[in-house]
Amino acid sequence: MMRPLALMVVLLLAGCGARDRTPELPETSILIGRNQVALVRVEYARFHERPGMESPIIAHARAGDILLLRERTPDAQWLLVERSRPEGETAVPGWVHVSDVALYDSHAQARNARAREETAR
Repeated sequence: MMRPLALMVVLLLAGCGARDRTPELPETSILIGRNQVALVRVEYARFHERPGMESPIIAHARAGDILLLRERTPDAQWLLVERSRPEGETAVPGWVHVSDVALYDSHAQARNARAREETAR
């Protein structure tokens, strides 16, 4: 009778220790794949060579164009994007300001949003 009680006490004391560890969550596509597609919301979105309004403009995208998101600045105000191109064509990457686009998780969501906007006009 004494052994089970002693074992219980040891287990209880071991389980009550302070734990400062936070669990580490594995990276999953659900968490990583957020906002990977941008839909141009303004008439013409300017592609800048670097993040910043003073940076040279290297290309444009039109309202309704769907862009692939490649990178963000640390403050998330500038997005490195490129247009989807037919196979064999080189995509032109450029930095756009976040206010010129709406972000979506997938091409399907962006296409649906574009269709709703076209219907509303």
